[in-house]
Amino acid sequence: MRVYAETNWLLDLVFQQERFAASSFVLSLAQDRKIDLCLPEIIVWEGNQKVERRNAQRSDTIKGLRDQRREFSRSQNPFYQSRSASLQVEIDELGTISGIEHKRFDQLIDELLPIATWLHLSQDIWAKCLDLQDQHELKQTDALIYAIIRADAALRPDVEKCFIDYDGAFSDPTLKQDMSALGMTLLASSDAVTGFLQSRLTVT
Repeated sequence: MRVYAETNWLLDLVFQQERFAASSFVLSLAQDRKIDLCLPEIIVWEGNQKVERRNAQRSDTIKGLRDQRREFSRSQNPFYQSRSASLQVEIDELGTISGIEHKRFDQLIDELLPIATWLHLSQDIWAKCLDLQDQHELKQTDALIYAIIRADAALRPDVEKCFIDYDGAFSDPTLKQDMSALGMTLLASSDAVTGFLQSRLTVT
């Protein structure tokens, strides 16, 4: 079975968010070679951009906290002094979180590189991306991800396929029809992911 995933699946593993268990289940199946996990290469770039944006936002927060801490530290009032110390702890912890997220991202990509099937961009896929963007009012990155996945799925009509789309970016009815014609099942929740894969693995 070919399992396609987009950037949010990757980020759930990095940030250990609410769908972490389902995403980890998919990763474990890929590690055990029970599924063929197929990933567009562009999700590495898009995922890294998200990590960087979070880090930049956190840096802005840290700057504001540092300014406030400096103001508190100038006061002789014990309460202000206490708040200054507390803010320093918060500043240190936010910096630690940024380091952790960068490390998790790098480690995950290292882990995925040898076990995933990486899907590449081509001139034909780029042209299809522009068509999809116009037809379905997709963001360009989403259109590109789907065009890459679609091209791979079209080459394998006899292989069972599913596509993990947690956030509904690809839930347009006409897109669903297109996926159905390609023999690709859209999985739009963590329960759908684990339920579908468990049922198929039990059958096989």
